[in-house]
Amino acid sequence: CNGLYNSLVMRKTVAIISIFSIFILMIFLTIRKASKVKAGMPEKTIVELKEIPEFEFENTENRSVSNLDLETGKSVLIIHFSPNCDFCDQEARIIFNYYSEFDNSQILFVSNHSKKSITQFAKKHQLNGFPNLQFLQYKKDKFEELFGTHKLPSIFIFDTQFQLLKKIEESVSAKTLIKYTRAANDR
Repeated sequence: CNGLYNSLVMRKTVAIISIFSIFILMIFLTIRKASKVKAGMPEKTIVELKEIPEFEFENTENRSVSNLDLETGKSVLIIHFSPNCDFCDQEARIIFNYYSEFDNSQILFVSNHSKKSITQFAKKHQLNGFPNLQFLQYKKDKFEELFGTHKLPSIFIFDTQFQLLKKIEESVSAKTLIKYTRAANDR
């Protein structure tokens, strides 16, 4: 009977040690995988935007547009948008309904979506005929790298000297957008 008892105790001890070893191994593998994932991720850099960064995006006709193409003496509104974003629709309606307020501004709607969906967005909001308004596409995370945000909509208002006046990472009212655009043109 004593041998049977010792055998049961020994089996129980081996089982407990096995379970504990498997548990420790799982923790080790989880930590190792997490560190590999973190090592493979690029470090987030904080962008302190003070002026328009050097950029090069494409318009819907596959023509390259850069910061060097901007007219001096006019303010610049850069609107980061998605054709599927309801708040972006609201910003587009503001631009259309109050277009005369933005006559002295250059407006760039920038998205990483397909050129087809960008063009459909422009047509939907009747914004494709205005001479000072362009729809641009960027690849991958280029906008986020240059402007420091991925939020939609994000609006950047630069004065006539291309200095940042206001960065807005949310939907805004027409009154607010017009107020900052006027201020940008007065600087």
